[in-house]
Amino acid sequence: MSQNTKEYALFAPAVMEVERVYASAPAMCAVGCRKALELAVKWVYSADNTMQMPYKDNLQSLIHEPSFRFSVDY
Repeated sequence: MSQNTKEYALFAPAVMEVERVYASAPAMCAVGCRKALELAVKWVYSADNTMQMPYKDNLQSLIHEPSFRFSVDY
């Protein structure tokens, strides 16, 4: 990985896997996109210490946590 992408190492492999299966397996691509999104949101929480982790560690709880919603632009 280059110097610029080291900070995205938590979710970059998942994104690259989604790109690889995009044309050949759309269903796997959809599942992979969700996993990559979840990892990216967790990365945002790890990068910003002003956000509080929710009581549950799933995508639904992570993106609806008020500290996340008010910190991230649409």
